[in-house]
Amino acid sequence: MADAYDDAVRRFGADSEQAVMLQDFAANARNRATSIRDANRTILRGVASKAWTPDPNAPGGYKLNVGALRRMTDDPDTAQLLKHVGLYDDLVDVDRAETLLRNAQDFHSHMNKTIRNQAAFAQVLKYESATDAVTDALTSKNPAEQLTNIVKLARRGKAVDGLKSTLYDYAFTKAGGENRFSPKAFDAAIFEPIRPGLPSVYQILRKEGVMSISEAKNLRQLLAPMERVERAMGNRQLLEELLSGADAATELGLRVIGAKTGSALAGGQQGSSLIAAAAGSKYMRSIFDATPTMMTRGIIEEATKDPKLMAMLLRRGEVQKRGIKPSLRERLRVNELNKYLTSLGFRPPTIAATINLAPDEEVEPIYPDVPYDPSTLQQMQERNLRIQQKREMQILTPTRGLSAPVTPGAAPASAPTGQGSVPPQSNSREMLQRLFPMDTTLSAMG
Repeated sequence: MADAYDDAVRRFGADSEQAVMLQDFAANARNRATSIRDANRTILRGVASKAWTPDPNAPGGYKLNVGALRRMTDDPDTAQLLKHVGLYDDLVDVDRAETLLRNAQDFHSHMNKTIRNQAAFAQVLKYESATDAVTDALTSKNPAEQLTNIVKLARRGKAVDGLKSTLYDYAFTKAGGENRFSPKAFDAAIFEPIRPGLPSVYQILRKEGVMSISEAKNLRQLLAPMERVERAMGNRQLLEELLSGADAATELGLRVIGAKTGSALAGGQQGSSLIAAAAGSKYMRSIFDATPTMMTRGIIEEATKDPKLMAMLLRRGEVQKRGIKPSLRERLRVNELNKYLTSLGFRPPTIAATINLAPDEEVEPIYPDVPYDPSTLQQMQERNLRIQQKREMQILTPTRGLSAPVTPGAAPASAPTGQGSVPPQSNSREMLQRLFPMDTTLSAMG
């Protein structure tokens, strides 16, 4: 970036539009990044310095200046830099660009939380860059020994989260990065031997007690549908069958692996059959279409640790015929995932609130809008339970009748009291648990 800026100064002058556009990039590039994600954030903040316009009516007091953003992405030098680091495709999409830029500046975002963890990990190792620490270890003469030493230091320094996210960055980059991501190659980077005769990264993490069997199983379970998408690319019929009623993990795979390929298969007159076959999951796809590619690795990483997110991603969608809108249950499911990703910091609430999942019908979300704060998740789950109970009671009450006639003026029978008494709502909770066996909030509240 610094070289590109110096070249623009030589060619056009220091006051030229080209040089001014690259000036902030060059200044930030001279500072050492902690990790790959930190380097991406540095670039995004350089873009934000040129692309925001003050607006008191907009969230945070500023809005995206689409014209300024377009001038940057249209500039050949800037476009080349953005393509080199895998940010170009996201920044030419206005919705994903705004999500990225706001996340780069939001202290509570998943991106910034991860970067803080990686910085803590680098500090424990006394390395300037967490990425360099992992790369140096895995490319050394004794990679297994070096990585084992790093894992031990991270564990003692309570920097395991930073270690694991840095290893995910390494594997993601080795698997092709944002532009050419291969889930099969990502799987190999974690689970196959570092070199012939040596253990895998997972085996070292497992031996040192920083990655559980459950995490590894979750990761492979999440990668499996993505690998199926990867194998199906180029085969229209196979891809159509795969996407019919696909789960969210498959949709995520389509987004990160083959957004371009999938669009090409769906384009033209013959492509309409693909859209029809996948119509049942188009509302789910709306979430991932609005999710920047660089944030998909964070979703993969988080799902290995979060059973609720994992269950949401692996739950199959409903197959919807062409011209018929998805059921209310399907839309609520998609809205629930959208809100949950927001609560984890994958997009600012102001962005999530603008994603209209059901423009033709008023749908009450499972998670009502609340101010962003991860600590409110339990409150959101409790409100979710109350909404579901109210909805079920409204449906069931007219047909339940009365167990015995009520005599006018007679006092209603009182509920038994004492230690063995059952709360009045217990029957409805049991009924809800039978109706929604996969809903973890019901069991949590029980």
